[in-house]
Amino acid sequence: MSNVYYFLVFLCTALFTFGLSFAKIPFFRFCKSSVSQLNILLDKQTNENEKQIRLIKNLKVLLMDLVSLLTISIILITLSLLPMYVYSLYNPGLIGDIETSSTYFYLSMVSGSLVLFIPRKKASNYSDWSKLLHSIILDNYNVSKFLFSVEKRFFFNKNQSKDDNFVIVTGLARAGTTALTNLFFETGKFHSLSYANMPFLMSPFLWSKINNPKKKSIRKEPMATRFCLGTIPLKL
Repeated sequence: MSNVYYFLVFLCTALFTFGLSFAKIPFFRFCKSSVSQLNILLDKQTNENEKQIRLIKNLKVLLMDLVSLLTISIILITLSLLPMYVYSLYNPGLIGDIETSSTYFYLSMVSGSLVLFIPRKKASNYSDWSKLLHSIILDNYNVSKFLFSVEKRFFFNKNQSKDDNFVIVTGLARAGTTALTNLFFETGKFHSLSYANMPFLMSPFLWSKINNPKKKSIRKEPMATRFCLGTIPLKL
């Protein structure tokens, strides 16, 4: 194969990789609407008629997000293959000579995919994937409640003694609740959720099996008590 062919492989891969950034927004919307549908299905407190109405309403949003994602994906793939198609119009023999197994072909694809690693200015300290995870878990209470039931099944010992004595630290923003919670926690006599447990505040043991940051990084983070306020207390 000629060098032009491998350059086109590189160019098509680079265009496709670059275009993924435009497909990210509809993909995130589709993920959120999908988890919202699951959240409605897991709702045991709402009557069936109301649940059906909510399911149908959210299903419309879900289908619109799916159509949007598929449309952008088709456009992205079409534009990515356009250089190869235009070149083949002037070189009809290219289609019959296409190969996808040589080392040069894979090197061209890998080189084009490096577009993903181009340094970009961060808008915040949290990645878009981290924001998506926090959003789909914290915005869907029934999903978190289901994970809590799974956590009880695998990590709760029925013979374990329960201590109902607890202290709730609450207050307005910037009132010093985080500092006070840290003081209690540092005495070694109190336990509290931390940012390391986010966003799985109701299933910290399950989350620790996936994400287990070093103790130093946990100690540097303030305690996340504000995120717990307003939730319904659940006892093991």
